Amino acid sequence: MSTEAGELEYDDSEALNAAAKYPERDTPTASCMSLRDKGNRADTLEAQARYVAKYIERTVREGKMLVTKGGALHPASYGDFCILLRTAKNVSSVYANALSERGIPVFSPETGGFF
Repeated sequence: MSTEAGELEYDDSEALNAAAKYPERDTPTASCMSLRDKGNRADTLEAQARYVAKYIERTVREGKMLVTKGGALHPASYGDFCILLRTAKNVSSVYANALSERGIPVFSPETGGFF
């Protein structure tokens, strides 16, 4: 990352390196969803939170396989997920509520920053 991109200059000692060995796949899997803001930020935020909660619930329920550090496969569990938000203030509680409504255990700090 450059100073222009992230206001910080990183060198090779700070690089992120994959630790897990992932099995080869014939077809890569990815999903992308874009929720449009229809003028009401609260409605859009709640829709995004519900989508994420539904995705996590479905992934665990269907037993989708994930890879561990050692390269072994295991069924997804709730502890495999982490939701990163730009800000926790006024946002994390919306996600926490959406997760809780689906019976997904959640920890969400309401205040404080990353640093």
